[in-house]
Amino acid sequence: MAASDYELPFKPETVDVVSCFNVLEHLRDPELCIKEMLRVVKEDGTLGLRSKIVERLSTLPLFGNVGGGVFIVGKFTTAGRNPAGDGH
Repeated sequence: MAASDYELPFKPETVDVVSCFNVLEHLRDPELCIKEMLRVVKEDGTLGLRSKIVERLSTLPLFGNVGGGVFIVGKFTTAGRNPAGDGH
């Protein structure tokens, strides 16, 4: 399946796992792409990200309090989409 990073062809909260590795640093609007991934992942689903720009992305309000490093992997809830645990 081919689709835009900014308009995924899924209904909201229908995907169990969304992963994106070494892609965000190549996009014109990585925050928009992350918002779209958060839109489609289920309330009890998992979003896994790996990016060279993770330090900058981890400061985005949509992540809440996420630690540094190269990985952001965590469970998200519908209320605010904040990662559970330490966010690593």
